[in-house]
Amino acid sequence: MTFLLRCGYTPSFDCTCISDGGLLHIVHLHPRKSRWRVQKGHLDQMSMVLTAFECLEPDIIISSIPDNQVFPASRRAIENSQVFRDMFSCCDSRTTCVNEIIRLDERASNLTVLLNVLHNPPGLPVQVHSHAIHYRDNNSAQSNHLFQPQYIPGTVIPLPVIPLLLTLADKYCIESITETLSIHLSAHAPTDSLRVYGYAVAFNLGTVASMASQYLDPMASYGASQVAVIPTVAAYHRVLVLQNIRVQALRRILSGEEIFPHGYGLCTSHQRQTTSLWEARRTYLLGRIQSNTDVAGEMDIVRPLFTDCKTCHKACSAAVDMLGYKCRRVIRRVDQLREMTDGDLLVDGIYDL
Repeated sequence: MTFLLRCGYTPSFDCTCISDGGLLHIVHLHPRKSRWRVQKGHLDQMSMVLTAFECLEPDIIISSIPDNQVFPASRRAIENSQVFRDMFSCCDSRTTCVNEIIRLDERASNLTVLLNVLHNPPGLPVQVHSHAIHYRDNNSAQSNHLFQPQYIPGTVIPLPVIPLLLTLADKYCIESITETLSIHLSAHAPTDSLRVYGYAVAFNLGTVASMASQYLDPMASYGASQVAVIPTVAAYHRVLVLQNIRVQALRRILSGEEIFPHGYGLCTSHQRQTTSLWEARRTYLLGRIQSNTDVAGEMDIVRPLFTDCKTCHKACSAAVDMLGYKCRRVIRRVDQLREMTDGDLLVDGIYDL
């Protein structure tokens, strides 16, 4: 018997089912449109997280056709999948016998992961606290301040595992864990923003993609093989537009910030020397601003030069603080861009008010 399952938020699944007494064979099951392919190595790392599957009270058998391996399982647990629920309603008898077997065209390693997820859904990562941390790019002296949540080690699913879990959740329509997996994915954004952004776009997790975009380094700093993780040209283009807007806005803010604005806080004794030092640092920085540059932090380098004069030191502190305030208002996420009817991208104002 051949039937078409239409389940939840995923594409339709083509499924061929053959019922033979106590055996239920699923010889073909896949989404019509695959949105992601799990990269090599992900499955091996997954096996370190879920090395085996065991059900204490099984009442049904799941069998891997390619590997000829069986897994005693709980029917109630596997019905957490919309695919299995619809399959039972279409193909199954009203009652379940203990020896009933479901044969899946799925590798045993994938079934191990799938059954563990269905029987023991992953929990949320445990957050310790959130704070703004100061980090520097590995290849430059540029810095940034971003708000980053901190999690207890071991409570966050390793990043290489998450695409496989999302693939299985999508393929078998396990809506209950998708939100949980998205939170685990977002937990990796501060340390691996490019891959998180690519995975989030691939699985239509728009909130996670936007959150990850604020941690991205300038796109030109990544290699071609790294950027390939972004699945669409449009998603790549949005980042380029965002980063270009940030660079232009940061340059405009810096070029307009004076150490003695309108003569305020002016030091009559050191005006020329202090202004010259500020201008020299500003000119140097203007040609080096990138999307992740902490402009205020870079200009703050001149503050120690004014320690001998209270007036100049106070003026520099005020100017740096004002730079920090203005720069923090500049947009930093792709969701702050808006799309016009012709497909071009604009921003709803340079500042995130």
